[in-house]
Amino acid sequence: MGISMSQLYVDDESDECMSIVTIISDTETWTCEVCTLTEKSMKYPDGMCTSWERAQLPCKHQAHLRCIRKWCRVNGVGCPSCKTVLT
Repeated sequence: MGISMSQLYVDDESDECMSIVTIISDTETWTCEVCTLTEKSMKYPDGMCTSWERAQLPCKHQAHLRCIRKWCRVNGVGCPSCKTVLT
């Protein structure tokens, strides 16, 4: 019996950081502190907007939710930019 793809993704992420992040969903342009990808939401003709799910850390830095969960799994719960340890 093999491991499903969804299980592989879950195993490389940390749940510990979820208690310290705030999920943000607005339309401003921002850059992920982990992967450094700049994101801009897309607006559709019907007025709907889409953007990647992002997390704001207590230090106000932001990252894709998946990126920060992976970061915390490898490096412990903290900020990849200012190196603040978060508890």
